[in-house]
Amino acid sequence: MLLQVLNPFCSKRIKIFHNPDSGKYTFVEKGLVNGIEDQANSDYVKKDQDIAFKLTRKTYFQEAFYLFEDCDAFMNSGDDPFNWNEFALDVMEYSKYCDK
Repeated sequence: MLLQVLNPFCSKRIKIFHNPDSGKYTFVEKGLVNGIEDQANSDYVKKDQDIAFKLTRKTYFQEAFYLFEDCDAFMNSGDDPFNWNEFALDVMEYSKYCDK
């Protein structure tokens, strides 16, 4: 299966691939009327040389520890607990601290 990389330049260690079969859901950010946005329910993720796996909105909180646990600087940065709506930002922050 050929999948589109969603973050080709963002991270050397974590690659995010579009899941063409993913459904969409809508969320609204607190206090923002124009914050309505559709997001995918899942993506495929590959870290370093590991096999890619399907990461879903429901499993992100648990899987995030696997993705980011090897970077103490990121884990201790004081950000909010992992939230699917901020997955891309988490990968960017992780890359800033811990890309080799």
